[in-house]
Amino acid sequence: MRDLQIDVNLRGIVNGLGAALPGMVARGSGHVINVASIAGRIALPNAAMYTATKFAVVGLTEAIAAELHGSGVRVSAVLPTFVHTEMTDGLPLRGVPTVDPPDVALAILRLVRRGGPAVVTVPRWMGGLPRLAVFTPQMIIDAIRHGSSRPYEDRDQRRAAYEARVRGLLPAALTKPPEDEPPPEDEAPDR
Repeated sequence: MRDLQIDVNLRGIVNGLGAALPGMVARGSGHVINVASIAGRIALPNAAMYTATKFAVVGLTEAIAAELHGSGVRVSAVLPTFVHTEMTDGLPLRGVPTVDPPDVALAILRLVRRGGPAVVTVPRWMGGLPRLAVFTPQMIIDAIRHGSSRPYEDRDQRRAAYEARVRGLLPAALTKPPEDEPPPEDEAPDR
C-alpha cells in the first residue's frame, strides 16, 4: 500500500500540477488548490507513509507558490483534519477535531473567491498548532500523540468494508504488497 499512497497522494498532485500549470502560466492567471491533510503539518502516529506524502504535498505547494509569485497564478493547499467520510469510518477519533465535507468545500470556495495564505487548515484554528509545537516540550507532545495512537479497533467493521471496496477498485498488481513489505496481520500466513 506504500506505493499506492505515494501514487495517489503525491504523484496525483504532481501530475495535476503538471497538467494545469503550463496553461495557467501562459495565460497569466489561475489558481490550483491541492487538498492535502493536517497530517501535512502534524505527524500522525501509525500513519507514517500517509503523513510523509501529505508533508510532501504541502512542501511542493509552498515551493511552487513561491516560484510562481508575481505570475498571476496561485497555488494553495487546503489541510483538513479528519473528514466525516467513508474513509474515516471505524477510526478511533474520539476527542480528535473532525469536520464535514461541506466545511472543506467552503474553505476551498473562500480561498478561490477571497484569496488567502498558500496553506489553509480546516478548521482554521488548527493552523497555529504546528507553530505552537515548536515551543512545546517533547514530553507533552509525546503524551498528546500517545493519546491519539490508541490501538485500532474496527468494532463495526466499517473500515474493513471501506478498505475491501477500495482494493476491489484497483488492479491486483497495485494491491499486492511489495516483497519487502510484510502482509497486513489479517493476511499473514499461518506459522
